[in-house]
Amino acid sequence: MDRLRNPHVLTFTHGEPYSFMLGAGSPEPAIYVHFAAIDIAGRLLGHQRLGCLVDSGADCTFLPASLLRVFNLSADDLPKKDAGNAFGGEKIKLPAAHLIAHIFGKGIEVMALFSENCPMPLLGRMGVFDSLNIAFVRNESVCFAVA
Repeated sequence: MDRLRNPHVLTFTHGEPYSFMLGAGSPEPAIYVHFAAIDIAGRLLGHQRLGCLVDSGADCTFLPASLLRVFNLSADDLPKKDAGNAFGGEKIKLPAAHLIAHIFGKGIEVMALFSENCPMPLLGRMGVFDSLNIAFVRNESVCFAVA
């Protein structure tokens, strides 16, 4: 990568520590996200604040299937989307729903896939990386964002 002739400067509007997520051991790039499910008429079905691992390798957001009840959603009523070989298994289709993810003061629509094998909530690229500039300073365990 070449050095820039004129360095670019970003002013970050939000920041928060991220070592809270996994406790002992090395901190991972994780942030709190408030998810909301809304029906077609705009009524709130359910919401939950979750600590999510930011996974730049995941296209979609993955949430534990146990959260379907929190959002008043049924796996039987949701369309199934291709999840590839998520979590190291065979290619699978998972129940999927559009949720609003409130991140750093901004509401972002994300596609969430619900899995019984999801060890922790994973915040994927789609929607999130298109809407925010996020930087993790690992040696200080801080996440910065421009919303």
